[in-house]
Amino acid sequence: MSSSQAMKKVLLLLLMPLSLSASEFPVPYNSEPDPSGPMPAGEAAGKMQLPPGFKATVFASEPDVQNPMAMACG
Repeated sequence: MSSSQAMKKVLLLLLMPLSLSASEFPVPYNSEPDPSGPMPAGEAAGKMQLPPGFKATVFASEPDVQNPMAMACG
């Protein structure tokens, strides 16, 4: 086997995982299940204490987002 053939096989093996469709990925594990359910996103944004001139808006909420790791202020 030539080195170019070997390189093509290695490249194919590296790219193979990229061919998975979204339906084949597992559901994210929720490490903090809350039996009472989440607070509605609009209510949560309304309860945030922010400095003057800042505002909180909702762009994503549960169940689409689980285990958020950080918030960014912009």
